[in-house]
Amino acid sequence: MPQQLREDSQAASNYNTFTAEAPPALGGSSSTEETGDALPVGGGGGATGLVTMFKGFLPRILEGAIRILSNQSYLSTERTYRPSLHLRSILLRPVLLSYRDPETNLYFQGRDDWMVVVLWFIILFWGRGAAVCWVWVPLAKRLNVSPTSESETIEWARAAHSLLCAFVSFNVSIYLLQTSSCRNFRTKSFWTGYPHTPIKGIEKLFYLMQIAFWIQRTSSFLTEEGIRNLQFVRVQQITYLIAVFLLVSSYATNWTQPGISLLCSMGVVDIFLPLLEVIGWSGLVRSTPAAYVSVILSAPLWLTTRVFISGKIAWSVIFESKRNIEYGWRPEEGFFFSVKTHIWFATLILALQLIWTLELLLAICRSSVCQKDAFTRTE
Repeated sequence: MPQQLREDSQAASNYNTFTAEAPPALGGSSSTEETGDALPVGGGGGATGLVTMFKGFLPRILEGAIRILSNQSYLSTERTYRPSLHLRSILLRPVLLSYRDPETNLYFQGRDDWMVVVLWFIILFWGRGAAVCWVWVPLAKRLNVSPTSESETIEWARAAHSLLCAFVSFNVSIYLLQTSSCRNFRTKSFWTGYPHTPIKGIEKLFYLMQIAFWIQRTSSFLTEEGIRNLQFVRVQQITYLIAVFLLVSSYATNWTQPGISLLCSMGVVDIFLPLLEVIGWSGLVRSTPAAYVSVILSAPLWLTTRVFISGKIAWSVIFESKRNIEYGWRPEEGFFFSVKTHIWFATLILALQLIWTLELLLAICRSSVCQKDAFTRTE
């Protein structure tokens, strides 16, 4: 029994030496001597030796990577009102999230976050073009979608890509909403405990990606040639610009809770409309009566999400906000709720409500008047 206790004590000592004591340098020789006894030793060669060597080097590689990243950050209040980890290298700022609170592992909003937005805009913009050309168009040809019209094949590919992006975005936004205090669109929670900062890493990354995504949608809509209704294009341009202004403003002023709720209310229609386009451009629904019926069936979904639910959010922004929090402008606390801020958000969200109603009416009119206009791009 004493012999067993001595062996267990020796094993624990070896384990602590391996996990707790960091080597002085990435390639230092002393780390090999200190951690060698704690690693499993293979009795034979071949595959067993390779596995043993891999198990020995993997923790050291991970430890070295963590040390490199740790050396690239420093604790400061230079760009945040509370101490957070700032990245030293400008090359890492677009790739990694900045301003992590080391105590809570949550993230503040900060000035360098625009670099993440720029990187994801480039990825989404060029990724869309690559996916349409190399994935969706070949798939459309394989499925024999509109074999007599190349333009309709491209429109089908664009709609399919928009459908996939909207589906992913909606599911992530629902997850963030349902795991927060605002689940099930509890609008009063928007203002309880304001300002809501710092936030979770996934929430920060998602919000920055959404800003990049809506800027990319605006750019793609203006640069891509396609079958369009000019009147609808003007309305869509205004919609996208308002959405971008709302996302950027809400992120900068720590209004992310209403922003995620609004993204959820938009997500259902953002899925359904590209789905109608995919069906329409594939030729399954091409007659005017069928297109009209499709748009009419989508009207209740539109009214539920983009009129009633988003209207509830607008009501909360306009009226509930000033009932639950007082006006103030305290950047040192992350508190941005002045009269001008309130008017700014109220104006944008009301304009968005009016434009969504106008879009629904235009969709019904187009589908009842002209077959080709029934499936004009709606992304």
